[in-house]
Amino acid sequence: SASNMRDMFARFHKHFPLRSKPILKKVTPKTWKFPEKDIDYLIDTADELDTGRSFTIHRLHLSEVAFWRDPETLTTGLLRSVDKNPNTMIVAESTANGMGGWWYDFVTKENDYTLLFFPWFEDFGNQTPFVDDFQRLEFERSLDAEEKGLIDKHWLSHEQLHWRREEIKNGFSGNDDNFRQEYPSNLEESFRCLIQ
Repeated sequence: SASNMRDMFARFHKHFPLRSKPILKKVTPKTWKFPEKDIDYLIDTADELDTGRSFTIHRLHLSEVAFWRDPETLTTGLLRSVDKNPNTMIVAESTANGMGGWWYDFVTKENDYTLLFFPWFEDFGNQTPFVDDFQRLEFERSLDAEEKGLIDKHWLSHEQLHWRREEIKNGFSGNDDNFRQEYPSNLEESFRCLIQ
């Protein structure tokens, strides 16, 4: 995961259209610097439990927190290393991983963070086109009550529901609850597999 993040950052830096792009110097596999801007960029794994200690961080991105081995220990140091002023930012994101644990508490209990939830249908890539009009008509005739409810509630297209149905069938072996956890429509649904 950390190496994927490094690759994404390098790709972003390479292709970002700046007139005077700052020079990126790779100091170690984990640490990159922009010498003329006096900026350091560190990517580490969640297994490094002392990451962030003795640092002053201005932008912190925590990825897939629900799957960390020991989020309590790691966030104790990391969250306190971010200076509390308007020019800093903490972004913590994750797919839900069942009820209970640090991530569940962080998301569901009151705190001063702003919760942003992005349902699966806001990703426009989550659509499957129909081969022809006959396939579309057959699909429309086969809509069940839940799918019709999703159309009414969220104004979903048949292409979105087609993607959803194929994803449940092929990606989750027909398990609706596992699909809802990985691709929830709302926050409550993301923890659904262990609520029922």
